Amino acid sequence: MSRYKVEELCLALAESTNAARFKNDPEGFMVNYSLKDEEKEAIQKGDVGALYKMGVSTQAIIFLSRAFGHDNATYVSKLREAAGLPEVKEQMDILRKR
Repeated sequence: MSRYKVEELCLALAESTNAARFKNDPEGFMVNYSLKDEEKEAIQKGDVGALYKMGVSTQAIIFLSRAFGHDNATYVSKLREAAGLPEVKEQMDILRKR
């Protein structure tokens, strides 16, 4: 896995112009990164859980999640699911209020 390149791509999505380019043409945006097929697939699907399981930094993944329009509660829920952790109602309530 080219974790560094996946993280680099995700962090680039913090910039709104990059996020817009990615949303309009994900494959075209990813061409500048040396990614494996499973990484490309997870990125194109916005599969937070798969990227987490690949060892990608959660601080990087959140920008991909935001590019897909996920709110914080959705993001945390997907991470918890990937990690096999139960949802904590109080935490989710707080995130949904933000």
